[in-house]
Amino acid sequence: MTDNPEVATKIELAMAYEEMGDREGARELFQEALAEGSPAQQKVVRARLDSLG
Repeated sequence: MTDNPEVATKIELAMAYEEMGDREGARELFQEALAEGSPAQQKVVRARLDSLG
């Protein structure tokens, strides 16, 4: 399965939210990406969610 480009954009946006300090906004986008992403994308998202706490 290839990476979903829409999910890649959500992940990038969520990381930007995280950098700006919007942890809740980041978490919501990461959750969406987790539901829609490829297995590789889901792995990245799980790691980011773990780091958010």
